[in-house]
Amino acid sequence: MDSRRLNGSIARDFKKILSDLGIELRDGPKPDIKVLSTKVNLKNALDFELGDIDQKYPQFLERIKPEKHEAAIRSMTYAWETEKQHQALLQKRQ
Repeated sequence: MDSRRLNGSIARDFKKILSDLGIELRDGPKPDIKVLSTKVNLKNALDFELGDIDQKYPQFLERIKPEKHEAAIRSMTYAWETEKQHQALLQKRQ
């Protein structure tokens, strides 16, 4: 399965889990994006993505594990594993 289809599948899993928990999805805050040079924009995006892989996913998993919601843990783990597959490619671009 290519990464776009996998990411879409993970997103659907997250939406279903939230719906099952009675959480209504709303539009999130709009990110503050500064338009700079292409090189700087790409560097910022790479840094952001690598930060998610190294910091946010482990934090998310630690927060949800005590709830023992197996579907949420499994989906978050799949998402993290998918991101880790991209990590080496992203690091080469830094």
